[in-house]
Amino acid sequence: MFQSVFSGDQLIEYFSSGGGGTFGVVLESTILASPQVTLQVFILAFAPTADITRGVWKILVENGLKWAEEGWGGLSEAEAVILVNPRLSQDEAKASLAPLIQFGEQLQAAHASTTELIFNEFPSWFAFSEAFTSQFKAVSSTKVHRIRYDDSKILPRPLERVCR
Repeated sequence: MFQSVFSGDQLIEYFSSGGGGTFGVVLESTILASPQVTLQVFILAFAPTADITRGVWKILVENGLKWAEEGWGGLSEAEAVILVNPRLSQDEAKASLAPLIQFGEQLQAAHASTTELIFNEFPSWFAFSEAFTSQFKAVSSTKVHRIRYDDSKILPRPLERVCR
């Protein structure tokens, strides 16, 4: 079965153009299915200032190794922190991220119009992905839609030792 957004002349034109120096036709694909897991998701989006950014990063640095060992992963940039955990229950996750949640609550109290604090449980990666892309692609006050996934990474423990 062949499905494409292109048809007829458009398809021939697409294939003959070389796609910018590359060409490929997918003849077969495989999807690796994993067991469904429940995710704990923390999102803190804010209008960055030097003090706020310093405060967020201080908490991230002080707790980063502990959180990585507990199963947290995610990204952070100047205006947002997104952390996801497939291991912990909601109560365990909230206890784990207590310093960051408390900081987010203080930000929200002081800067309600430019701060968004979300802690949510999702039944699967798909549900998280759907909610994240539909809810945050248009949030302009915090620019969450501009997050790049290469801004920050959590390093595996062997690399963390090398980077010190």
